Amino acid sequence: MSPPAVRRSWVGPITLLLGLLSGGAEAGPPCVATLTSPEPVVAGRYTTLRIEMTALRSGLAAGDTLELRFPLCAPKPAMRWSEAHMEGEGPGRISLMSGPARVFVMDYPQAVLCRGGGPRPQKHLPPSVIVVLETELPAGQKIGLRYEGRSQRFPEEVVPFRMFWRPATGGRGEEVPWSSPPLSVSRAPPDRLHLSGPSQSSPHEFVAFRVAALDSFGFPSLLPEGIEGRAVHESGSESGAIPVVSSNLDDAVGFFGTSLPEEGVWWVSARAAGLNPGWDLPVVVGDEVTSLLRWGDLHWHSNHSDGSRSPHEGFRYARNVVGLDFTAKTDHDVNYLYGCMTERSWEETRMLADEYEDPGRFAVLLGWEWTNNLGHHNVYYRDLEGPYLPVPDYRTPEDLWAALPPGRALTIPHHPGVTGQPRMQWEHHDPRFQTVVEIFSNKGSSEVPIGPLMSFTAREDPEDPRPRRGSLQEGLSLGREFAIIASTDNHYALPGTPIRLKNVLTDEYPAGPGICAVWVSSLDRASLFDALAEGRTYGTTGPRVRIELESFDGETGGTGVRGRVIGTDTLRSVELVGIPKSGDPPFATVAEFEPGEDRRIALVHWEPDAANAHGPRADDIRGAYLRVTQEDSEMAWSSPAYFDSEH
Repeated sequence: MSPPAVRRSWVGPITLLLGLLSGGAEAGPPCVATLTSPEPVVAGRYTTLRIEMTALRSGLAAGDTLELRFPLCAPKPAMRWSEAHMEGEGPGRISLMSGPARVFVMDYPQAVLCRGGGPRPQKHLPPSVIVVLETELPAGQKIGLRYEGRSQRFPEEVVPFRMFWRPATGGRGEEVPWSSPPLSVSRAPPDRLHLSGPSQSSPHEFVAFRVAALDSFGFPSLLPEGIEGRAVHESGSESGAIPVVSSNLDDAVGFFGTSLPEEGVWWVSARAAGLNPGWDLPVVVGDEVTSLLRWGDLHWHSNHSDGSRSPHEGFRYARNVVGLDFTAKTDHDVNYLYGCMTERSWEETRMLADEYEDPGRFAVLLGWEWTNNLGHHNVYYRDLEGPYLPVPDYRTPEDLWAALPPGRALTIPHHPGVTGQPRMQWEHHDPRFQTVVEIFSNKGSSEVPIGPLMSFTAREDPEDPRPRRGSLQEGLSLGREFAIIASTDNHYALPGTPIRLKNVLTDEYPAGPGICAVWVSSLDRASLFDALAEGRTYGTTGPRVRIELESFDGETGGTGVRGRVIGTDTLRSVELVGIPKSGDPPFATVAEFEPGEDRRIALVHWEPDAANAHGPRADDIRGAYLRVTQEDSEMAWSSPAYFDSEH
């Protein structure tokens, strides 16, 4: 006889949920479950699962209910298991293989009570599969389900599928134990390499570089054999191929070491057959090093709020896989779509910042995202004593700033001009705390009202010429002084990932995830905070482009700027953008600098007495910053140099 028809219904799920809230069976669930797959389960690949429930003791009664819950993997559909469904031929198909039962698929929302607010929808839970017995199932008999779909996108050693049983007579249900080994999802094949290491060294100093193998979503993969490192000097001399050896940090990571004998600029790279090599790493070799260039990600999320994977996984990824020098986890205090960070998770965040802080090797700031419709700010502390001040209790920027300790806290606006996000209300400003702006993340650029690398949502027309409000330049036009950073805003606990993830609304890829650069004399929490507060920062779309920029007194009066840009690819343009003393965005370019013979280095020198053919007169601007664009479309922005050309 063919299995009973399967359909979607709310009757079984509602009964099940009511039962879970009432009394329970005393002897434990009268069944066990097994979860197996004929092939190893690989992240993001199509797979088949076989789920069997075997009756124990006196068996299962007619009307007993079993519920299979898929793992809660991510807030974004791209990372989940294919959602179970009963109809059609697409991925996620669930079917009854054997047993006297009816099968349903249930979509049900859950609510979480955020501190100080009303019920908010929790993370969207994958549909549960409900099995209702039509007749008694004697001891030793089985019910079998078959699932055909795509596994979650990220590897995981123990994947938390769960099974619950509820008796037909009522009472609280119980979780069914698994008699099979835990299901695991293995790493997907590598798609690209990512190189990290020091940005400067002394001549003949032995330096080590880290190579990570990443899959197409940025998760660690298995390091392939045959990877070679290489270093090329600006003069054209080369180091020759250097084999990469695996490390004990992670099986996605390897190292190679070399000494760079000549002073000047070297570009270090890693190559493996069939893989995207990622970005080259510029390294400046010289004896006089007074300030170190360090790289990090100050904006990412975990399962403490609306992200996926644990904070531990994020910190380990930042430090061990992609080789960041510093980071900060910034989970939401309130989110109107998903859960929020609690007081308990704030205390865990504090402990993690202390645990992962390793002076000289890795620095961690304590922070969170203040999520407000007047503009989102990431709040950071110089120490671990800062209080948690969530939006429900501190509803305006002024409320927040009044409660923060001056000199020990910063509030950094992010995606201020990105469509689909709350635009920054620049009339709210406190120069004690709001001194840095995140110009770029995986949501796009917020530099200008209309410009490159700006993201669009499905609600807007990409061809719409109307400028957007809230950009960085709009804030600068009000006379404010901001430094610049960039970070990923990654929601999969992948801080510092170099992978461009497609926007599921627009079907477009951004030009990079974003990364922050700081100049520090030492690497620790306090020094990192001070570098941010003093504006010794800049941001890129992901590659480790080197920007050196300083102001100087011009020979004919006024203040000029000078420095150097070292790209990871051929430089398309290096523009000096003037910040006018008055006037609305967009701001004009006051100078452009051509790269040298190798096309990856551009020298910057501008004095205010020079005639300006691109826009305002030199004495009409109060500062300037560099906008760098490479041939691969990646970009970088320096923090502005502020000056008064009348002095």
